[in-house]
Amino acid sequence: MYLNKYIFTDKPVVGARVSEMTEDEIYNMLNRDRLEERNAKKVTRKVLIEAVDGTNNSKLFDTINDCIIYLNSIAPSNKTTLYRRIESQKPYHGFLCQ
Repeated sequence: MYLNKYIFTDKPVVGARVSEMTEDEIYNMLNRDRLEERNAKKVTRKVLIEAVDGTNNSKLFDTINDCIIYLNSIAPSNKTTLYRRIESQKPYHGFLCQ
């Protein structure tokens, strides 16, 4: 079962209809459905960063990418390190990230 919608088999399926679709049309249909399924399941993770220097400097970002863009303005940053710092609750570039 592909995308909970399609069954690929070499055996006849009762009730199946014959189609005159070309391979390119089938490919495009499957690709379109795959992208729709992926976008429907896409989950964003909000990130809150708070300064560890005692100031009340905190920011909330809608996505990890938005947070990385901001942190890159301070120092080179990447997603992998940010994820690790969130999990370990260690500061990253002077901010505690949640």
